[in-house]
Amino acid sequence: MLTSLSLTNVGHVPFAEADFGEGLNILTGDNGLGKSFLLDIAWWALTRRWPQELNPGLTAGGMALPGGGPKNPR
Repeated sequence: MLTSLSLTNVGHVPFAEADFGEGLNILTGDNGLGKSFLLDIAWWALTRRWPQELNPGLTAGGMALPGGGPKNPR
């Protein structure tokens, strides 16, 4: 089970942390805030594969490359 995520220089995010509780966790927010990005990163953390690797037809879910800052994603 994934209990937390901590991102540094992953994709367009300089730094982010998320803690998850037991059972159902709900992500809400306006468009473009990163909900799908967080799910893609969670998927990668659990499987070490990007969603687009499994389904090339997806328009999202590709590899999250570092943004314009330092190039040391963690």
